Amino acid sequence: MAHVGLPECPHAPAVQRPVLPSSSSSRRRRHTGRLREPWRPFPAAPAGSRCCRHGAGAGVCEPCPAGTFHSLSNTALSCKACYECDRQGDRASVLSNCSATSNIVCSCEAGYYKECIDNRCSNFHCRECRTCAGSLVDRPCEHRAGRRSLAQDTQCGSCKPNFYAEGGKCHPCPP
Repeated sequence: MAHVGLPECPHAPAVQRPVLPSSSSSRRRRHTGRLREPWRPFPAAPAGSRCCRHGAGAGVCEPCPAGTFHSLSNTALSCKACYECDRQGDRASVLSNCSATSNIVCSCEAGYYKECIDNRCSNFHCRECRTCAGSLVDRPCEHRAGRRSLAQDTQCGSCKPNFYAEGGKCHPCPP
């Protein structure tokens, strides 16, 4: 019986897994590369759900429980746990909540920027934007929203508005 609103698990595309005999003598032969039974396809669950493969519910899609998700069609037995923004520190904020089909998206509060710890920026620290006391701002602190946003601290300089610094000198901005 399928859950309301979810289809029966499709049987294509399917990921095939070997079904190995369960007797102890066959376990010793398992590494020979021979299988007694043919490969059986496991149906792929649509995004936001998983498929049961065992018992009476085998082949029926189930929605991911609250706090978990799958963003793509999958053959996993369980859904992935959602991140929590507070693991990024006190100044982290939620841009979008976790749903059955997407993970939570975290960023930093205004006045802070993301300093990425890894290439995907899934782990980051929120750093306070510095102020330019006694000098002009060449580039303001950037706090762009988004999962892979590139943020940067304030860059202070000595050039007046409509001028840029190059080679230690201030040059007028092109028209």
